[in-house]
Amino acid sequence: MLKHVYLKNFKCFDELALPLGGLTLITGVNGAGKSSIVQALLLLRQSNDDKRTDLHTHVKADGDLADLTNGNAMRYALSEDADILIRLTNDQSEEACFTLKDAVTDDTEIACIPSDNIDHVLTAWPLFAPSFVYLYADRTAPQSNYRKGNASNTDSRLGDKHGSNTAFRFYEAMSSNEQVPVPALCLLEKNHSVFANVSAWLSYIMGSDVSLAAAQETADRVTLSYSKNVQGNEIAFSPLNVAFGNSYILPIILAVLTAPENSLLIIENPEAHLHPSAQFRTGQLLALAAEHGIQIIVETHSDHLLNGVRVMAKAGMEGKGRTDAGKVEIHYIYQDKDHPELHLNERIVLEEDGTLDHWPQGFFDEWELALRQINQP
Repeated sequence: MLKHVYLKNFKCFDELALPLGGLTLITGVNGAGKSSIVQALLLLRQSNDDKRTDLHTHVKADGDLADLTNGNAMRYALSEDADILIRLTNDQSEEACFTLKDAVTDDTEIACIPSDNIDHVLTAWPLFAPSFVYLYADRTAPQSNYRKGNASNTDSRLGDKHGSNTAFRFYEAMSSNEQVPVPALCLLEKNHSVFANVSAWLSYIMGSDVSLAAAQETADRVTLSYSKNVQGNEIAFSPLNVAFGNSYILPIILAVLTAPENSLLIIENPEAHLHPSAQFRTGQLLALAAEHGIQIIVETHSDHLLNGVRVMAKAGMEGKGRTDAGKVEIHYIYQDKDHPELHLNERIVLEEDGTLDHWPQGFFDEWELALRQINQP
């Protein structure tokens, strides 16, 4: 598991040190630098996946997971140092350092000097493992049928960063009666199939009892259907005729339920297109996964998702127990008011009773600020 990310001269950060947990929530206003932290990890992943780039010697700035343009765009604009440093630490106290040399360039490939343990890192660390999944904020929209796109070396088990092959991965799990690798994540006590538990989690998160099924039309085409009981009759609906949020939460549920222990998932804005109650329950799912050995890094704007995590720390979920608050890291990324060129991090500690050790100005406080204005005489 990754335990720490250190960035020097990377994008908006002069310097950033960020502890990571089983579940890491990266929060902050737009433009604060949240995505830059994720992109530093994706830069390394895509450089290793791209067979035309060798991470022993270079990184690839314009990849399928993150398009960072070129060296000049990646380097902190006010730095006098031409180099960029990305340093990672894992839970075994091992370090992996990547020095991007002479990044003052319009080239999309930048020379990289990795630490001597690079071969071990690429084979043993979850960031580079086949189980890694990255889901972008813009996920695949509902469709009448899903066509398999051209495969890329950076594809995960769900396809590209939009989750393009989610329908195919679900059909594969359904047709093979695949079992959830981490049984503790199952909502169904006596049925551990991915197929049944995806439907169970969809029903729980969306607040409506549904069953999801898939059918293969051709070798490169799959259809999904949602079934609901209407006045005693099971009626099937196309993804086009159910809540849009179903299509956005499905890749997240499937990524979690097909992840083996010690996997790494990175998810941007899991709350997209979800009602606040569904955002809350998504937080519960992510916290539960982190409790049982799946590392998840989340960029989010949702206080509802955060509250789902907080409740998991204090009270847990019926039949599932609590999440160890010590496994959760919460970070608030912001610009210094007096020196706006500095993008900084404030670490917020989640206590065992679900409270936070402090609440920085600008950290999910719009509700309170709005109420103050409304209640002014």
